[in-house]
Amino acid sequence: NLATQHKNYSLTTVFYSGARKGEIRALTWRDINYDDDFIHINKTDYHGEVTAPKTKAAIRDIYLPVHMMNDIKEYLKWYKENNVYKDDYVLLVHSSNLNESTIDRLFTTALKTLDEQLPDGQKFSRIVIHELRHSHASMLVNHGASIMVIAQGLGHANSNEVYNRYGHLYPSTQKEIVKYL
Repeated sequence: NLATQHKNYSLTTVFYSGARKGEIRALTWRDINYDDDFIHINKTDYHGEVTAPKTKAAIRDIYLPVHMMNDIKEYLKWYKENNVYKDDYVLLVHSSNLNESTIDRLFTTALKTLDEQLPDGQKFSRIVIHELRHSHASMLVNHGASIMVIAQGLGHANSNEVYNRYGHLYPSTQKEIVKYL
C-alpha cells in the first residue's frame, strides 16, 4: 500500500540522495525533476522553520537512481488519485510538514523491523538517521566516485570535509593507481 510506503520513501531518499534530514523534510513535489531524475535542494527545515540552506553550496541538484524515481512517480500517482496532492506539500507526507521527531521515529521503527528479521535476537547497530548520509558517501567512495563529486552531492563548498571524513576509505584506490606508474 503506497499510503504506508511513504515511511520507506523518506528513509530511502535520505540514503540514496545523501541529503540532510532537514533538506528531505523541506522537499516538495515542485522540487522533483521527473525528466532528468533529480531532486532540487533549495531549502531546509530546521525545527519546523523552512529557510534557505546555510551555504550557497547546499543549493544543488541530486540525481537519484531510476528505481527511486520510479517509486516517487508511483507515489505521485497515488497522491493524485487520492486527492491529497498539492504542489507545496512536503514530498513524503500528506501535509506541509514532516517534523523531526516523525522522521526519527520512522527510522527507529525501520531498524526494529530489520531486527525482527535477524536470527537469534541479534540487532542492528543503533545509528541516527544522519548516519545514512555517511553511509551514502562511504558507498560512493567504495565505488570509486571522486571526492569532488561526492562533496558537491553532499552540499559541501569544497572537498576538504569529505576527504577528512572519508579519506581513510581510499587506500585501496591508492594501491589501484600504482598500476598506472
